[in-house]
Amino acid sequence: MAAPTKAAGGIEPAAGDGLLRYPSRMRKDPIEQLLRALYSAALYLLVPVTVYHLIWRGFRQPEYFQRWNERYAAYGEQGHHETVWIHAVSVGEVGAAAPLINALLRERPDLRLLVSTITPTGSSRARALWGDRVEHVYLPYDLSGAVRRFLDHYRPKLGLIVETELWPNLLFCCRDQGIPVYIVNARLSERSLRGYRCCGRWSAARCARCAPSPRSRVVTASASCASAPVAMRWW
Repeated sequence: MAAPTKAAGGIEPAAGDGLLRYPSRMRKDPIEQLLRALYSAALYLLVPVTVYHLIWRGFRQPEYFQRWNERYAAYGEQGHHETVWIHAVSVGEVGAAAPLINALLRERPDLRLLVSTITPTGSSRARALWGDRVEHVYLPYDLSGAVRRFLDHYRPKLGLIVETELWPNLLFCCRDQGIPVYIVNARLSERSLRGYRCCGRWSAARCARCAPSPRSRVVTASASCASAPVAMRWW
């Protein structure tokens, strides 16, 4: 069997599937585990607030009353085949991801594409653009249990996050399960970067590493979609 060749950015595809993988795994440390536990505990305490938020938004936009099971990753059905997962928060991000998704649909019809959003308007836009050609789901809240159920259910081979939707549990759980995550159309201002760094070692050393920089590696999904750059960092 021939040795795998290196792809753009120096990362080797995994044997058999041709997908990019991490060159090495980051080592967990006790401080990371403590901060993750504190962050997750705080979010679980705030679950009643998320329910109130959905109800409050629902009076203004009735779609927020629907599909609550997706918000908490309570699917209750059999798991899916492996997917390529694209996350776009709302309408603007869905539009930004459209050239990439269209290229994937055209050039890789064998892939099962999953598009997640957070807002109903983003959901409506995704369905208007692609209908049944992609699967749509609301991204669950960043509760550790919900995130794991989401990943276990949809089994993404890789994740493409549009712009800077950086949720700690989501990113760490992807890392724990060996799922590569790429940031598409990455944007992070100096002001936002300073905000991440103010959160201390956890955010600065882990999340802010995704920030685009002169040393960031850039890859494209294919030669024909070179207008949709992907700023890449691995965990």
